[in-house]
Amino acid sequence: MSNWKNIGKQVQVVRPAGEGDGLGRFRWNNGLKVGRNGSAGCWYAKSESFHSLPTGWKASTLYGEDGYEAEHINMIPLLKRSQPFSVVDGMATWHTEWRPNQGMKMYTEVLCLIEGYNQPLVMTGKGWAASRITHYKRGCFAEQHDYVTSVASKLAGMTLQPWAFWHSIGGAYDKKHEPMFVEVGSGTQKTHLHDITLGIAKQATEQEIDALYVGDALYAQATDIYNEYMTAEWHKQKRKSADAPASASAAAEDDDEELAF
Repeated sequence: MSNWKNIGKQVQVVRPAGEGDGLGRFRWNNGLKVGRNGSAGCWYAKSESFHSLPTGWKASTLYGEDGYEAEHINMIPLLKRSQPFSVVDGMATWHTEWRPNQGMKMYTEVLCLIEGYNQPLVMTGKGWAASRITHYKRGCFAEQHDYVTSVASKLAGMTLQPWAFWHSIGGAYDKKHEPMFVEVGSGTQKTHLHDITLGIAKQATEQEIDALYVGDALYAQATDIYNEYMTAEWHKQKRKSADAPASASAAAEDDDEELAF
């Protein structure tokens, strides 16, 4: 029997008190349907993002460069931060607050661990994909809380942290393993993107919770990483325009990621 019912008593969590963080980054690459033809989405990372290949990843030449891709991943999110930016003539400008009708987009980063990799990473996202994964009510993280973490907390008789259990996230497929698409956007901005889904779609049983538990050692490691970055206030750090990563400047070129959330 795994130890998730007792782990909250054994590991102390620190409470709240840039790109230069040196962490590898990965993102969801939207799959797009045009007419009857559709391409599947996938997780994608540049080759320099990993020092070893995590579980489920393989070599990719998706963008004509050396990289890695995965159909789905098991991850444990630790901290999230978001910051608005705008792009004019290929140059990104970061803003300290969101202002409507100013052509801004939101760039989101999630500090996390993924299965088979022993260092923290950052999941990046913008537009619909970031919202589908991280939205506080409708995202995969929210579904994981409802289906797994809250159920486990009730069974354990204490509040458990979200990083106690794997979040299995990837593209949605039908019984024939064909990608399932969802309409996003409005007006002339409507398009069909490969839906992103959580690996569990209803409240977990105790046996399923056992299977999703990351284990005592990884839970302790994740808590240490959370405490370190929470103490450093990673989640509050803001970029200045001079720090804009290439991924933000390229946002205007990613037609399938232009949809604001």
